[in-house]
Amino acid sequence: MNIFNSIKFRLISGISLLITGIIVILSVISYTHEKRAIQNRIYAQLNATADLKKELVVDYINERINDLRTIATAGHFRESIFYLSDRKGDLHNTEQYRYVSNRLRSFKDIYRDYVEIELLDLKGNVIASTNDNYSDSNQKHTPMHDHREGVKKHIENIKMGGAVVMQDYLDAKIRHIDIAVGVKDEKGNARAIIVSSIALEGTIFPNFLDYSGLGHTGETLIVKRKGRSIQFINPTRYPLDDMIKSPDGDNDYMRLAVKAASGNEGIDESIDYRGRHVIGAYRYIPALEWGIVAKIDVDEAFQEIKELRRKIFVLGVLLLCIVFPLSYLIVNYFISPVVRLRQQTKEIAEGDYSIKIDSKRKDEIGELERDFNNMVEALVCARRDIARKQIKLEQANFELDRKVEERTKEISDANVRLSAVLEDIKQSEEKFRKVLNSSVDAVIISDETKKILFLNKAAEDMFGYKREDIIGKEVEILIPEEYREKHRRGFESYVANGKGRLLGRVVELYALKKDGEEFPVELSLSGWESKDKKYVSAVIRNITERKKAEENIRKLSYAVEQNPVSIVITDTQGNIEYVNEQYCRISGYSREELTGKHSGILKSGETPPDEYSRLWKTITSGGIWTGVFHNRKKSGELFWESAIISPIKDEKGNITHFIGIKENITEKRKLEEMLMHAQKMEAIGQLAGGIAHDFNNILTAIIGFGGLIQMNIKEDDPNNPYLKELLHAAERATHLTHGLLAFSRKQVINPQPVNINKIISGMEKLLKRVLREDIELKTVLADRDLNAMADEGQIEQVLMNLATNARDAMPEYGRLTISTEQVTIDEEFIKTHGYGRKREYVLISVSDTGMGMDEETRDRIFEPFFTTKEVGKGTGLGLSIAYGIIKQHEGYINCYSERGMGTTFKIYLPEIDVEGKEEKPAGESSIIGGSETILLAEDDNATRKLTKEVLVKFGYNIIEAVDGEEAVLKFSDNKDKIQLLLLDVIMPKKNGREAFNEIDGINPGIKTIFMSGYTDDIIHEKGILEEGINFLTKPVSPKALLKKVREVLDEQKG
Repeated sequence: MNIFNSIKFRLISGISLLITGIIVILSVISYTHEKRAIQNRIYAQLNATADLKKELVVDYINERINDLRTIATAGHFRESIFYLSDRKGDLHNTEQYRYVSNRLRSFKDIYRDYVEIELLDLKGNVIASTNDNYSDSNQKHTPMHDHREGVKKHIENIKMGGAVVMQDYLDAKIRHIDIAVGVKDEKGNARAIIVSSIALEGTIFPNFLDYSGLGHTGETLIVKRKGRSIQFINPTRYPLDDMIKSPDGDNDYMRLAVKAASGNEGIDESIDYRGRHVIGAYRYIPALEWGIVAKIDVDEAFQEIKELRRKIFVLGVLLLCIVFPLSYLIVNYFISPVVRLRQQTKEIAEGDYSIKIDSKRKDEIGELERDFNNMVEALVCARRDIARKQIKLEQANFELDRKVEERTKEISDANVRLSAVLEDIKQSEEKFRKVLNSSVDAVIISDETKKILFLNKAAEDMFGYKREDIIGKEVEILIPEEYREKHRRGFESYVANGKGRLLGRVVELYALKKDGEEFPVELSLSGWESKDKKYVSAVIRNITERKKAEENIRKLSYAVEQNPVSIVITDTQGNIEYVNEQYCRISGYSREELTGKHSGILKSGETPPDEYSRLWKTITSGGIWTGVFHNRKKSGELFWESAIISPIKDEKGNITHFIGIKENITEKRKLEEMLMHAQKMEAIGQLAGGIAHDFNNILTAIIGFGGLIQMNIKEDDPNNPYLKELLHAAERATHLTHGLLAFSRKQVINPQPVNINKIISGMEKLLKRVLREDIELKTVLADRDLNAMADEGQIEQVLMNLATNARDAMPEYGRLTISTEQVTIDEEFIKTHGYGRKREYVLISVSDTGMGMDEETRDRIFEPFFTTKEVGKGTGLGLSIAYGIIKQHEGYINCYSERGMGTTFKIYLPEIDVEGKEEKPAGESSIIGGSETILLAEDDNATRKLTKEVLVKFGYNIIEAVDGEEAVLKFSDNKDKIQLLLLDVIMPKKNGREAFNEIDGINPGIKTIFMSGYTDDIIHEKGILEEGINFLTKPVSPKALLKKVREVLDEQKG
């Protein structure tokens, strides 16, 4: 019976199929749910990566825009820019041009992201640049030339106040983008343009080389449309040499890049430039017209889904293995009696007639068993009769078969031997062809007539010929023209005497494809003979990719060896295996001295040990460490270097080496320290100047009212001594505020051409009185006049402060030497000392033989209120005042001192060429009043009251105003009466300068006197009076006030 028709099979199959269906349905539901969860996780990760990369680029561009806007709003820098943009002609020799150029270079040196920074006028013409050759015609296709052309297209946008991120220049020598912002005046109008070029390689690209979260195949790309094609901006993870061409009609090819570069955002699947099926998220940056793509191979991304499918399959198979036996046991339990009856019946049918069915059943099956036993007995009798007849027939057949078999065997043996030989030949030839066709190298066989007899599949693919097209052709069809003559001579030599120049050797040369392309190959030739004929076998290997790899390795080697930064590679223990030339140049060690040594050979002890522990913990765990070392060169010289150290891993992810990339930042650290010091001094100066301003208003009232009292009492008045002491104390306070203003560079100076030698000679007697008798004063002056533009009184104050400090540094005896000479500051001086500008200077040296100073004290001597003297013996302002005065004169002051070796102060003042002028001594003049009308504007009540009291007392008519706005209104009402303006500089609503400008528009040429204890609002930034400005410094005495008023009014009459 057919097993498929059995009841047992049908029952087992039915139960099994039912349970199997349930398992399959549950497996599909589970797989679908888990697959969707994995896909959502992949999509979320790709979207987050794309958003992060886009945000990094946008934030970076915004930071650079803010940098440029910060530069564009700097006060004096902006005014200098306006000066240059409003003028024509050659401005290179102006102070404003040098100032602007130096500021641009300083900014570029501090922020290394910038390739070039330029200042352009509103027509796109260059005003100043960090590149001295910006006008050179050879500068085309450079960042400077590119952004000049680009900014002309966006001038109107810049005038409207926007920042412009111009088109990127990816085909330039330096791949960069340009950013431009307008330099606005107070009215918000753009007067000039600052443009910066930012190199992409060291700024934006490194963020896209971090493939975290993208597995082994993922990467992030920056793409851009270039016509109808897509341009890759950042370096790709895989060589673009592997980039495939777009298949015709394939809309999936590079779809992610096309969508991103076209302004779309989302996530999709596509074919990438390698021809791999990938999934990725894409974003768009409108300002740059860049697309961002974060992608990963689909095979890697959905590897977890494949693993899930395999697990569910294995589990299903295991469940099925349990279901089938279980179904069998259940069914067998119910139909076992029927099966047992069928088995006994089958044994009888196979000839075992000795078996009797034990029929104990009384149902229909029992009756059937008994009838079957009767049938078996009848069959046994019939079989015995047939057996006797069959024995006789078999005996006759046996004799016939024996004779036929003998003859057949003889023929068969001969055929077997012949077939075996033919099969061996056929198998041998087939093996030979399979071996040759499976070779990755091309194999070509030619005979002694140079005809090609055989070529394998690799040769067809390599040369582009089909087998039927090249068999029988001469082998020279595969050889470039320049090699054919040598091949011909070598082949003839082999045919003639069995010897050939290339036989048995492996050589590199060029072969020729069917399409005419020459390509490099590695060739091995061998000769052999068969049946008196000679043959040549050639094994050819295409080495095009190997040549490219060798070239890439050579370029990489050059890039590392010739890199301008130091590069060191160590083993996992930190032992040096490689350093480049720059590392040797900076450290002073040769490569032989460093190889095999530990990387700590440069340690100086200045870098904390905890930093080294953090370094090793980071890199051994696979991370990247960045930081700064204070190391020591072979010569013993200390130097600073920034470093990035990261692990090098093999294909299994095991760390095999460490690589360090270092840059010498010693000069940068020095500049940063100088900048921090200058900023600190500027902040303290701002505070000191502000305090002096408020204090001067108080002193004005004290000195003024005290002076009025003194005018109105007699000399023998008993209160006169007290009044004199009061005025004397106020005078001392005035000197203190003047000192604070001098330090903060807010004190008004009136520079005139002066002879420095003459100033020092004139102070000798005064200096000797300041010094003790046991201190020798020696002056060594230059043998010619040394002239400088300076305020003589301020220079005398500097020398007096230095002499006083020198006296206190020599408690017993000593010598103070003051010398002068003319010096030139050049590039070498600036590089060595870190300050100065190229020009001639007057050098004043003040040296003492005192106790000297240590380095810690020397670094702080110019700080205000710093003193080493006892309490009550010094304010700590002397040297800080001297520092402020010299800086206000555009000069430099420095200190050289060692403990026990004395001290020398060197003062550099810019030298000028002048002709001598005869000085006229100032004589005393009597106080004269008047009857003119004066507009007095002063916000401080006490000062305004005092000033009015003094002027009215001497006959003047006074119109008062409490702020600048009221001053303008009152002048408008009384413009025909008022002959003089007396304006405080700092007032609410409108300051003195603003009020004067508005009044001058009403009555041009109106005489004006400004008053202030803090002069930064009406004078030049450096505190030098502008020409034509009349100014009184608070506190002012009544006599000085009356004298200045009369002097200005008389000039008006004259």
